[in-house]
Amino acid sequence: MFAERECRGSPEARPQLKCRPLCSISRVARKGNAVTAPFAADLASAGFEVVDAGLPAEQLEALRAAVGPVLAAHPGRGGLRNAANLVPELIPVISGPLKSLARSRLGPNASGVRVLLFDKTAMTNWKATWHQDVTIAVTEQRAVPGWGPWSSKDGVWHVRPPASVLAGMLTLRLHLDPCGADNGPVRVIPGSHLLGRLSDVEVEAAVRRGTTVECVVPAGGVLVIRPLILHSSPPAVVPTHRRVLHVEYAAAPLPDGFEWAEQDGRASVPEAA
Repeated sequence: MFAERECRGSPEARPQLKCRPLCSISRVARKGNAVTAPFAADLASAGFEVVDAGLPAEQLEALRAAVGPVLAAHPGRGGLRNAANLVPELIPVISGPLKSLARSRLGPNASGVRVLLFDKTAMTNWKATWHQDVTIAVTEQRAVPGWGPWSSKDGVWHVRPPASVLAGMLTLRLHLDPCGADNGPVRVIPGSHLLGRLSDVEVEAAVRRGTTVECVVPAGGVLVIRPLILHSSPPAVVPTHRRVLHVEYAAAPLPDGFEWAEQDGRASVPEAA
């Protein structure tokens, strides 16, 4: 059975939100696997959607068991980069069902190009302020017009690419645990990805004007977002596990001779200086 669809927005904006059943989710429903959608969103116009990963309960449990020791080994960190290197059991999901979802939206050549793992607990009850995802991970640093600034994170080069690169990307966030309104869900401003890459001042203005929607996602659900959609995440009111496999997919290879740092979770990255 499906839980009732929820629509959550800022109090002044809630009358503008219109919710309806998500037929695409209903068609893939199976016993014991339900997805609750916070907003009947169209990916092209809203910049996000919630879909079913299609994973059976036993596979989700196996994934939780696989990531548990790795997260426990880094108790002070709410997120881990190069996650598939640390947890190889993630690779079949990255290159299988999640990749299929990405290819149905980006085209037949889409592949996973960065893998992160997040959790929120009482020890790592972090928050993320409103932002866009504007950097990517690559194999090497080179001085090319339109690329930069640069940074090194966990031995991997990160750079802000031309906006055209970000336009060909999608992020899929597979929830290994249910994430309700009290568990620090991602919040988005629907349609804000259409504004392009924004300055800090423009971000603040867009948040004031926009409608805030909380992305309530059950275990086995996937939050699909465009990199340039404005999003944030509050601390959890009730901090329990909120483990999320975060995979960024790209429709095509990089221009200007650059190469993605990861391909479907498999990384071969020279260490950054």
